Amino acid sequence: MTEQISPKVCKMKTKKHIVLLIIGIIATITAQCFKMHNPSAYTLGGLLAFILIQPVSYFVILSIIGLIVAAIRRNIRKFWFPILAWLFLVAGLFDIVVGGFTEFVLRPKANQAIEELVRSGKIEELTKFDPRERILGHWSSEDDLTHQYFGPNNHLIIVNLGQQKAVKYSIENFSVIERWIKFNVSGADYDPHTRTMYFLSDGTAWQTIESSFGKFKSKLKHVGPEQSPGGN
Repeated sequence: MTEQISPKVCKMKTKKHIVLLIIGIIATITAQCFKMHNPSAYTLGGLLAFILIQPVSYFVILSIIGLIVAAIRRNIRKFWFPILAWLFLVAGLFDIVVGGFTEFVLRPKANQAIEELVRSGKIEELTKFDPRERILGHWSSEDDLTHQYFGPNNHLIIVNLGQQKAVKYSIENFSVIERWIKFNVSGADYDPHTRTMYFLSDGTAWQTIESSFGKFKSKLKHVGPEQSPGGN
């Protein structure tokens, strides 16, 4: 005789599996956020794509697995969703544990060790990309209204709407591995503020300006080696 399950019990089990699925999705998204080292380097669309790619992929893959297992048990309607919920929960919690340990324990130690080797010149391939050298030259905003000329001895010339100003920049920190440099800008009539440039592989960079007026982000492109408006 087949045991009949009351609608009330079925409804409670469904709610439980929905909660498990939601927890799994949140855990997966959280673990994915662990991998995002420089949020300022992403556009809004890129940010959403980066965050959602893992849970969407999991949903597709685990749904297929759930369908296969439910089909083997000969009751897709009864078993598919509970299997999906449990698999998503396990996958999400696994990502949280492994991702958290990797990003907050292993990765900082490895990066610190590599950075020390790079700065000492012991790893030649990585030292070919030095943010302190990469920043030099002529950078322009995407709308071509603002131009920045980084030169030696911390000299920086900013030309905005044709108005030229000579200021100083001092490097606060940088990362060869993550390809960014953080520096302070002062001089002319600028309030002292901090800028961070995240270098991309296509000759462009994201620049984030932090000042008393707020935080501003813009895209820059490398125009050439010129370190002043008149040439080298």
